[in-house]
Amino acid sequence: MSTLGVNCYKPGGSEFEEIERLLDLVGELNSMHAAAAFVQGYRMGALMITEVYCG
Repeated sequence: MSTLGVNCYKPGGSEFEEIERLLDLVGELNSMHAAAAFVQGYRMGALMITEVYCG
């Protein structure tokens, strides 16, 4: 036990690789979400500009 009373678990080789793979997938998902949000915002902005200029 550490001084804080928390047990420290250290994953083995295959568990560490699995955690690393999951973290990579989370990063990829975040990138996809950011790209989709950008496209949606761009479209909304273009529609607003069209509405302003075309009435």
